[in-house]
Amino acid sequence: MPTKKRGKSLLAQRREELGYTQKTFADRLRVYDRTVQRWESENSPGSKTPEEMLEICKAYEWTLEELAAATANGSLKPIAAETAGSYGAG
Repeated sequence: MPTKKRGKSLLAQRREELGYTQKTFADRLRVYDRTVQRWESENSPGSKTPEEMLEICKAYEWTLEELAAATANGSLKPIAAETAGSYGAG
């Protein structure tokens, strides 16, 4: 379970542990570095599709549960694990 160090968001801590700058992390996810800055200041990647959330989890090398635990309120925005399984069915 991720644990926060004083003064930094868990998302920033994890990115640094993995050796990424905000720019290189943004490039890996094909987003603007300002997007990564916003995620870290808000401590949440915001609303994303299941596919985007999986890419973010891969980049942080976390499970969806670990990413949820690292966010500001411990849960992800509207599209989360419970809805991800329903995509593509039907």
